[in-house]
Amino acid sequence: MSNYYSVPFPFDEVIGGKRISKTNLIQSIHDNLRFLILTRIGECAYDKELGFEMWEHDKKVFYHDKTPYYDQEINIVYKGLIENSSAKKDFTQSLKELIQKNEIRLEAIEASFQFKKVGDGKSEGSVYQRHIEITVEGRIKSTGEQLHPRFAMGILYSPFKIESDL
Repeated sequence: MSNYYSVPFPFDEVIGGKRISKTNLIQSIHDNLRFLILTRIGECAYDKELGFEMWEHDKKVFYHDKTPYYDQEINIVYKGLIENSSAKKDFTQSLKELIQKNEIRLEAIEASFQFKKVGDGKSEGSVYQRHIEITVEGRIKSTGEQLHPRFAMGILYSPFKIESDL
């Protein structure tokens, strides 16, 4: 049954007077999980604490001594994602907590991360770039069924933004 709106919400269709198509429960959960993972802390005006801490990792690694990121209380991390053995565990726990708080339709949540270097083995990408594969499994509270298909997402993670003055 299609009772849910997609994320992102199609405001342009509403303003244009079009009928908004709806999605099913599983796709709605997948959309919300994608939103939660891709949201940076402080990005949402209505909830400045909403967001996934993975996006803060680069600040701890590369900018820990720069204003406005400097914080004497911060646990400074000097290693990248693959080299930092606690990153996978920390991100997994953080994501599970984020989902438990913000995706109330799921229970018995399991999340996993795989970090891989970018490149084909012959030519490597930047030492700072990593491919992250995230999977989330859980049970849908209203039906008692497992989330099927499970949520799976790949991200090319790179802390730097390149701009050109051409």
